[in-house]
Amino acid sequence: METSELKTEKGREFQRKLSRVLVYYCSSDGKDFLPINEKLFLTAVVCGLYDMTGIHDEMIDITPYYSNPRHWGEDIEEVLSESMGNLVSDNSWLPQTLYKVALVVGEILDLEWDLGLDGEYRSFLMTVFKKARDSSEYSGKTWRASSKMVEDIEKNIIPSLDSKNPGIKYFIKILAEKTKGYLKDDIKEKS
Repeated sequence: METSELKTEKGREFQRKLSRVLVYYCSSDGKDFLPINEKLFLTAVVCGLYDMTGIHDEMIDITPYYSNPRHWGEDIEEVLSESMGNLVSDNSWLPQTLYKVALVVGEILDLEWDLGLDGEYRSFLMTVFKKARDSSEYSGKTWRASSKMVEDIEKNIIPSLDSKNPGIKYFIKILAEKTKGYLKDDIKEKS
């Protein structure tokens, strides 16, 4: 998908589907809890992508958002750039259809500075994550996907992605598994 395609309604819908499926798989098909903080979630996904792309010889050092939002954003952008560069530079192991999915994943993780009331970083994934969280019940530091969300993903979104290419689901599942390793350390209490 070219950048112009990603900006179309069809491209945005595909990004929304991938984002929702990623949240779903990170929650172990809706069974596990996720942190309520969307910045923490995005950080874990970016670290998961870093791990997925086989960059193991370097330490990931991302400044916590609460310490310094600017440094957090810069760190996320650097790790994302390195990961995407590694993922798409050698696409000999990545079929063309999954290469396009990788580009969409990079797009949903990409940060933009929101000049709204808060003036903070936003990504497409953070927005989808926040909407899913807010439509589910949560308390404390964690939340669980609503049964309605789980049902929609299982009955509508996953079959839709499978009809395009079953490899898409497995690509997102692998990313979710890598992400869960980073999330597990951050989730301290269960709701």
